[in-house]
Amino acid sequence: MIVFRVLAVLYALLCLIALLFVPASIYGWFGVAQDPLGGVFAILLALPWSAALGHLPTLGTAATMVLLIAAMALNILILLGLGRLVARWWRPAGSGL
Repeated sequence: MIVFRVLAVLYALLCLIALLFVPASIYGWFGVAQDPLGGVFAILLALPWSAALGHLPTLGTAATMVLLIAAMALNILILLGLGRLVARWWRPAGSGL
């Protein structure tokens, strides 16, 4: 369904903004105040998968960012998959679509 595609695109845009906010908050880009908690938005958008990151040993910044991006991509795939399931369920039997 188109609703799930729109939600997936909006979610992807929010994820991109949150991921760009991490280096912006570290280096003070675009007038953003330097804040060590700049990655909180990315972590929140990667939920529920980001909750497992607390149980892993310290991986470093680059590996953590890769895992966050993978978690966000997984959430996007789940949204698109749900859209396909709902579209398949919603379609009347025998419609030939």
